[in-house]
Amino acid sequence: MRPGEQFELESLEYLRKNYRRNGIEFIHHDTSDSTGSDIEVIINGRSEFFIEAKDTAAQSGQFVLLPNDATRTFIFSPRNKSLPNKMTELMITYMNENYDRFNSAGTAGEALDIDPDIFTQWIIGHYREKRVKYVISKRNRMFICPIEKFGKYFEVSANFRIKKSGSTEPSGKYVDNVIAALKNQFKITDVYKQTVNGKKKLFANAPANLSKVRFELGNYTYYLSPQADAGHFEVKQLSNTRNKNVIFTINVKQEQLAADLEQFESELL
Repeated sequence: MRPGEQFELESLEYLRKNYRRNGIEFIHHDTSDSTGSDIEVIINGRSEFFIEAKDTAAQSGQFVLLPNDATRTFIFSPRNKSLPNKMTELMITYMNENYDRFNSAGTAGEALDIDPDIFTQWIIGHYREKRVKYVISKRNRMFICPIEKFGKYFEVSANFRIKKSGSTEPSGKYVDNVIAALKNQFKITDVYKQTVNGKKKLFANAPANLSKVRFELGNYTYYLSPQADAGHFEVKQLSNTRNKNVIFTINVKQEQLAADLEQFESELL
C-alpha cells in the first residue's frame, strides 16, 4: 500500500458513513501518478468535484527544477505535471539568488525561507487544477475544509532536495521477464496481469513474508506492494531517476470550523 493510501481509505469510510445517501456517492481513485485526486464526489450520477485526503502531517505537492550552471539559474522542468505560475516564479527567483546553497542540496535538502503563504497559494492552485474543492484531514478528529481555507488549517513549509521518483506499473516490454524472475527467484506461481482503471497492472498471490521484497532486473528495481487482502500483492517498478524537487510539507494546526463544515454539507443538498 503506497504512502497516504491508508488515510485515504479511512477518509472514504468516514465520508460514506456520514454523507452517503440516495444520489450521493464517494469514489476512491488510485492517485499514485499524482495527476488526479483522491476522492471523487458523484451527485445524481454526475461528477461534481474532488476531495483531497491529507493526514495530520504529510507531503502536499512538488515540482522538479533543473539547475543550469552556465546561467546559475534553476529551470522549471518541462516534464512537471503541474504548470508554472506566479508562485513558482517567486520561489525560483529566491532560489536563483541563493544558487550555490540550493544547487548543492542533497537528500536532506535546503529549506525555502520565504513567506509560507507563497507555498499555500501554490498548493491551492495545484489542487484547483485537479477539481479539488475540499480537503479532508484530522487533528483530534476528522475535519473537512474548503480548498481556499487551506492556509487556515495547515502550516506549510517547502524544501528543495533530491528525491528518487516514485513507482509505476512494470513497463510492458519487461513484464514477461519480471514474471519469470518472480517464479524462478521466489517460487511465486500465481502471477497475473489485470487492467485496473485503464492501467495494465501486474499482481501476485504469495506468502505474506514476501511483503515489500525487492529485486533487481535490468536497469530497474521491482518490489511487491501489499494490497488489502493478505498475501495479495501488486508488482511495482521503481524509477531510477533522481531529480531535485521543491517538496511541500503540511502539518494540521486547526480543528473543524462549523461554517466550513456547513459549506461542505450544503454542496450535498
